[in-house]
Amino acid sequence: MQSPVSEMLKHIARERGAALVTVLLFVVLIFILISAMLAVSGNEAIVASLQRDSVQAEDLAQAGIQDATRRIMYGRYSAQFTSTVPCPTTATWCGAGWPGVTVTVTRVFIGTNAGYLQIDATATAGRATRHLTALVLQQVIAFPPNITFAASVASNGAATIACGDVYSSSFIQYKNYPTNTAPGCTNPPPITYAGWRTSAVPPLGIAACYTNAACKLAYPGNNDVARWWPGTRVTAAASSTVGLTLLGFQNTTDAVCNNPGPSYNTVLPSGSTLQDNTPGSGLKQFGYDKDTPISVQSQLVPALFPCGLPYEYISQVVKDEGGAVLPDGTCDPSAVPPQPLVGCRWFKTIIFDQWFQNYWRFDQIQLTPVKRGNPNGSGNQPCVDAICLSGNVQPDLILYPQFGAVPPFPDTSTVMSNYDCMLYGAAGGTLNSFPQTGTKPNGSPCTMTDLGTASNPGIFVLGCASGGNWTINGNLTGYGTLVMNCNSVINGTVTYNGTIIVNGQLQAGTGNVTVNGGLVALSTLQLIGNITVNGGGTVTSVPTGTSNVYGKAWWER
Repeated sequence: MQSPVSEMLKHIARERGAALVTVLLFVVLIFILISAMLAVSGNEAIVASLQRDSVQAEDLAQAGIQDATRRIMYGRYSAQFTSTVPCPTTATWCGAGWPGVTVTVTRVFIGTNAGYLQIDATATAGRATRHLTALVLQQVIAFPPNITFAASVASNGAATIACGDVYSSSFIQYKNYPTNTAPGCTNPPPITYAGWRTSAVPPLGIAACYTNAACKLAYPGNNDVARWWPGTRVTAAASSTVGLTLLGFQNTTDAVCNNPGPSYNTVLPSGSTLQDNTPGSGLKQFGYDKDTPISVQSQLVPALFPCGLPYEYISQVVKDEGGAVLPDGTCDPSAVPPQPLVGCRWFKTIIFDQWFQNYWRFDQIQLTPVKRGNPNGSGNQPCVDAICLSGNVQPDLILYPQFGAVPPFPDTSTVMSNYDCMLYGAAGGTLNSFPQTGTKPNGSPCTMTDLGTASNPGIFVLGCASGGNWTINGNLTGYGTLVMNCNSVINGTVTYNGTIIVNGQLQAGTGNVTVNGGLVALSTLQLIGNITVNGGGTVTSVPTGTSNVYGKAWWER
């Protein structure tokens, strides 16, 4: 029989290495636990990093959309970016705002001075990429749609403004005036607005008239001439120097209507000549128009204009239809530097933005601004938006055209910095056929294959240095917006559907020019030759210029 000590020694011998195995198992377990913890921590760090990158990418993409929206508002979204990445061929404009962000603007549907645009913004931050899309509605607020508009309008030869409203801040001299009976013309009937006077050359031979009443006497019984409104208010943009002055006057005096403070109580110089050729002695330089027809409530929304539309009489040099400075009139002698004491008229000036908001509304169906009122001439039209008079009716410019106003000149820098392709020559050039190679606003090349099509209207520019001329030959048809930034002679047959913006003289040499839409001149518009303007209606024109922009939809791809 073995002793207890011997038995214990045998048991210990049998357990040799157990401690080591236990320790190893424990170490492996700890290693597994630590590895799992490290893996989880690493994954969480990766997830957090991806989440951070994703949020940053979304913020950058949203910033790209907001940036593009701002550029659209100021009419310059195609001018201020240089593309550094391949862009979709369907995009109107494509560019990189900053590293990792690409923004494209594509025209989805175009109306008249308005359109739906799709903004795509793709942004990459770290390992995350986000692609956001926004649908916005652009509404141009620079001038009314499909009108003939210039500093002055002089038409000769066979030039005809067949239909549509005509606006001029100075004078209008017709060869053939607009009428509601011309083929293709629609309601409401065309109206002529001039800041100074209106006339017609022989054989009509209508002498210059300075008021609507005088025009009716000059050609009695003619319903078209009865819609001439010379001596009309001219306008200035709210952001202009004049506009800011008027807003200051309004802010100071709205609380005490008809009681302007001393700083706004200036009386026009004795003997001053107004736009209607009558003396202006004793008239206040600042005041309010109430726009109240006889026996009818004011056509101004009380909540917006408790005192009326603020106005200021502004003096300016005026030339006659032959280009000569008028020998009579008095300018403001207090102006610095002093203005010449000849050739001046005082024009009643209001804020365009206020007038446009009160008397125009946006038609969502036609996708164009329209005059408030019934095209058939009956009044008391029910309200369709927040611009309401008492009795739940809207202002009526169609029934009361005497409350019209002449728009300010378009912002030339905006118009000339937002286009699809420009053909430029210092001395002008000749356009016979397509394709033509031009440049984009960012300086990169572009190919002009046409002047726009019905399914793909565009903005195209014929540019030149001062004194240059463009000659257009051949038979061409275009759609959209065409900017002719110099005098232009057309020897072929050109039909343009949209808006033509002319900086100078438009002449039909041996050809025929038909404009179905609007014709806008940045200075004086001289129509010579066989030119026909069919204004009014809802002919498509690609929007360009200062705009209102409204978000309509947003999604992520």
